[in-house]
Amino acid sequence: MSALPHLSESGTDKQPSQIIAISSLAGTCPLPQTTIYGTTKHAIQGFFLNLARELRISPLYKNRVTSTVAMLGLIATDQALGVTNKNLHILSADVRKTAQAIIAAGIYGQSHLFYPYLFGLLPPFYYILTPIFNYFACLEH
Repeated sequence: MSALPHLSESGTDKQPSQIIAISSLAGTCPLPQTTIYGTTKHAIQGFFLNLARELRISPLYKNRVTSTVAMLGLIATDQALGVTNKNLHILSADVRKTAQAIIAAGIYGQSHLFYPYLFGLLPPFYYILTPIFNYFACLEH
């Protein structure tokens, strides 16, 4: 928050300063055995999405500073692919295309970005299908 005055000074109405936060789909759709990771990502998303709203209505920062949260799915980095089931690698997004999408979202002042874009469909399905998954999980015990 202490950086906002400096960002506002360097931003203009035509070219605002941008804050880009990197998060994960795990912050939107909790996954088993990722409680701490998902919780931290959820906190990042909540903070920066609320900041984006505040910046849009603040007379001091309106149109001079923007905030974007990139909520990423599986990205084809060596580290991510090394710990992910090989069957899921087909869903991974190219690193360069991901970086380009994140930068474009910041430049255009989007408050949030789901990337790969297909992963943006998961949150609604997650909330619709969670009761069904829970039902079948209870049957196993």
